[in-house]
Amino acid sequence: MNDSLLLQPIDEHLKATQPGVRTQFAGRVEQFYDPQLRRPGLMRFDSTTLAPSRYTIDTVNFDLQVAHRLTGGQPVKSPTRWGSRQQIAFDLYWTLICATKRPGIITQFLLAFSHMNDLEVSEFSTDTLSILKRDFLFSPDGKTPYDPQLQCFSIQYRMLNISEEVFSSLCNSFS
Repeated sequence: MNDSLLLQPIDEHLKATQPGVRTQFAGRVEQFYDPQLRRPGLMRFDSTTLAPSRYTIDTVNFDLQVAHRLTGGQPVKSPTRWGSRQQIAFDLYWTLICATKRPGIITQFLLAFSHMNDLEVSEFSTDTLSILKRDFLFSPDGKTPYDPQLQCFSIQYRMLNISEEVFSSLCNSFS
């Protein structure tokens, strides 16, 4: 299973809250060490070609950028049994990261999350500088400033009861 299929319904709900806004829903991103830049960075994979590309904040072409990072998970306590077959499900922990210059989007996103099934928001953050450093792996300094109008937020959420097959596919898609 392509992880974009797992994240697509979430992105569609969120995109519906932002009609007419130039958006980039990047799907799943992963942290990696970028040897060209000699520092950590984010990488995304094209949903059709699976070609890797560096993921960066782009305030020129987009008003809103959204990406998901798989940060962990746990097996559901009681496995389901069918005869001799045992099926294990997983709860997966994700972080939704957003960069925008438009105010009020986090409220709309949190409301959209409340209407989605099998998702649970555990916390959110609006600390732009911390999110730039921790989630976008971007450290603004004198040489690499960022637009002071830029707002970043993150939403930690849990995806409930993901099947063993989907979990295995997610683990293999970036290896």
